[in-house]
Amino acid sequence: MDQPHEAGLLKLDCSKAYMLLKWRDVWDSDTTFKKTVNWYKNYYEKDKILTEEDLSSYIADAREKGIEWAGGNAE
Repeated sequence: MDQPHEAGLLKLDCSKAYMLLKWRDVWDSDTTFKKTVNWYKNYYEKDKILTEEDLSSYIADAREKGIEWAGGNAE
């Protein structure tokens, strides 16, 4: 069967967002993965939803780094 090739490793390329939108990440990959794992563990093991806490933490970290985001100015 003739199928199109798919890469073994897929990666997101954010270069246009960096260039055109001056986008900067608030959390690095390690922090993002830890927050995600923690959210799911709390949800499934403790029936607790951490969305508001994570969003508050994200906003505070964005402000600390001076990063503007879609929800408002980081200043």
